[in-house]
Amino acid sequence: MNNAIYKVLWIDDETDIVQGYQLLAGFRNIQLIHFENWREALPTLEKEFDELTAIILDANCKLNENDLAPSEFFLGNVLSSLMRMFGERHR
Repeated sequence: MNNAIYKVLWIDDETDIVQGYQLLAGFRNIQLIHFENWREALPTLEKEFDELTAIILDANCKLNENDLAPSEFFLGNVLSSLMRMFGERHR
């Protein structure tokens, strides 16, 4: 039996969607680490980069906690940050 804990960073401004999966994830040894915007998620991603198994991104999400609406530039900003992080870690 596999007792590994899988850590998944999930950035989604619709908390109801994430909450719906929390219990199911727990049954599958998946720890969901949820943030509602990219700015708040970034420090956790940088700190726990090597422990994360996956990242789930809402394609239509907020960049900052003060944004009134999701940003059309969300994925572009996130992808450039991810590319930088992977490059710095030679991955």
